[in-house]
Amino acid sequence: VTGTNINIDVTISDYVCEENGGYGNKDYSIEFERYKYLKIYTTDELKIVKFVKQIKTRPASPPAAATRTYTIVSGDNLWKIARKFYGGSGSDWQKIYNANRSVIESTAIRYRGGRGSDNGHWIYPGCVLTIP
Repeated sequence: VTGTNINIDVTISDYVCEENGGYGNKDYSIEFERYKYLKIYTTDELKIVKFVKQIKTRPASPPAAATRTYTIVSGDNLWKIARKFYGGSGSDWQKIYNANRSVIESTAIRYRGGRGSDNGHWIYPGCVLTIP
């Protein structure tokens, strides 16, 4: 606040902006309240350790299997990629799509002007897929 000797920490408690007159004039009203410092205490500091519910942690999960990835090249489609990794007819293409939905959709949105991939129909070279 200028023009005063006020020097305290505050937070805004209320703010109102109203139009005044027909020339775009605005009246502003701001209310402050003294800032309250927040201190987070540990259970030891509060001496309530015996009242805190103890939770059992899960054993560490086994290390994940090596992740396979594939970088899309021109002419690829999910059917062909599924045949390459799973063999058969390629009908497991949905496994790849579901595991990479966010990457496929965000890439399609970028290249197709905001439109998605139509459930994996539109994929683009350079996109790296995780093969489940």
